[in-house]
Amino acid sequence: MNFIQQLFAPKDKRSMAEIVGPLKTSPDYKGWYESEPLQIPYTDQPLKIVFTQGDDAVFMAEAEGILKRFLPLTSENRLRDSKKVERYYQACVTELGASPLNIKQASDVWNFVTPTALFIEKHLNGNYYVCISCTCEWEKTHGLQLVFRAGKKLTRASAHDGQYEDWN
Repeated sequence: MNFIQQLFAPKDKRSMAEIVGPLKTSPDYKGWYESEPLQIPYTDQPLKIVFTQGDDAVFMAEAEGILKRFLPLTSENRLRDSKKVERYYQACVTELGASPLNIKQASDVWNFVTPTALFIEKHLNGNYYVCISCTCEWEKTHGLQLVFRAGKKLTRASAHDGQYEDWN
């Protein structure tokens, strides 16, 4: 491993099995594997972790590193990300006619969000993403996805639309 790889390598030396425990096949999708709910510091609650290409050993090795980069994010990171999520809420009110909620400051948006699962995915562009699937009070049909490129930081807050990047 060269210096650059060492610099960006996850500091958590536990194995995937030690972090998430045994995986079981997803009842919904072939090739997907999921864990029992695991306490996620970013959400302050337990979520099942779903690996969307669990049959692929290369994917799983990369997913382990992505997960290790994501897990150190805490509720403090979530509060710093409030503005990005609140912008999505405001866009839904303005553009889609969603009913306004009692949001006086950006961090209030979290009172109307319920995380349901965490997915680790590899997009066709080759990038890996952690996506937290959520329900939210302002967009009941498409909900909210929180996307973390390479598990490092929130890069997109949007509806579940199959997109992982903001291209504008």
